Amino acid sequence: MTSFSARDALVALAAGAVTLVLVRIVRRRGQAPESAPYHRDLKPLIKAVEAAMLKAVRERLPTAGLFSTGDVHVAPSKLVLWATTQTDEERDGLAADDALEPLMLETLKRVGYPSGAIARVRLDFQSQETVDRDFGGSWFQAIK
Repeated sequence: MTSFSARDALVALAAGAVTLVLVRIVRRRGQAPESAPYHRDLKPLIKAVEAAMLKAVRERLPTAGLFSTGDVHVAPSKLVLWATTQTDEERDGLAADDALEPLMLETLKRVGYPSGAIARVRLDFQSQETVDRDFGGSWFQAIK
């Protein structure tokens, strides 16, 4: 069994007090550090971005799909939008479209996504052909 001295207790108490002060400062400023859990509900914003981006990719390729992943509750910058296609050729065609990423960034701004995270949000592309061939059909393995 471990015993703690009075000094250990004071050090722990002081560390807790410093943490509490920092949390209060961050909350007052309305910003969360990138490493802190993010408490704003981003689901409605992400759904709006997904809808806009799905429309954009389907204008280019009617059979395309789109979904998002990422630990946005930890950090909003961890959002990844995945445009999906049936073939590698279709995927490569979408990935070569230089207008899609700027459109995603503009959409993120328009819906009010946290501004400090927008530049690090990713738009990736993957095909069912590659998932079947290289990952045994597992999208989980393909995107991790």
